Amino acid sequence: MRYVGGPEPQPPSMVAPASDNKVMQLSLQIGDATLTGADNCTCVKPSF
Repeated sequence: MRYVGGPEPQPPSMVAPASDNKVMQLSLQIGDATLTGADNCTCVKPSF
């Protein structure tokens, strides 16, 4: 799912400008494994 197709608009403080086509969440099945991921669209730098 992309941000543009989400059920509710994201608050501007939660998503960087022009992030509409970035991936909000994904789930990909490969054999017995499930991979999940997303684009990091926040304006906040991670603390790790």
